[in-house]
Amino acid sequence: MHKFGIFVIDDMIEYLGIELIPDKWPHLCEALLRFACHKSIAVRQAAAYGIGVLSEKSHQVFNQLAPKCISRLFEALQIPQGTEKPKVDLKISFKLKVYGHCRDNIVSAMGKIIR
Repeated sequence: MHKFGIFVIDDMIEYLGIELIPDKWPHLCEALLRFACHKSIAVRQAAAYGIGVLSEKSHQVFNQLAPKCISRLFEALQIPQGTEKPKVDLKISFKLKVYGHCRDNIVSAMGKIIR
């Protein structure tokens, strides 16, 4: 359910933008920051993507959010591989791939913030 919720938030930020939902923007950011270090790789990956999109779509407002976002993304990068216990026994190669995609989204979000 967390992953689905983050997907919805990501889409709201990406396709609606701050112009259509300015009063919801701080709440969406807080949700993404909250789940950026979640124990589930998929949730972490989606939250990192959302933070990257948030930085692109927030314009001037993001300057206030940037320090928190960078700090949280850096914290997410520090989570070692193998700390997640999946409900289903997945092959090691699949786990490595998913972990790699998550790290890619985190690094991409940091790059978007810097840009």
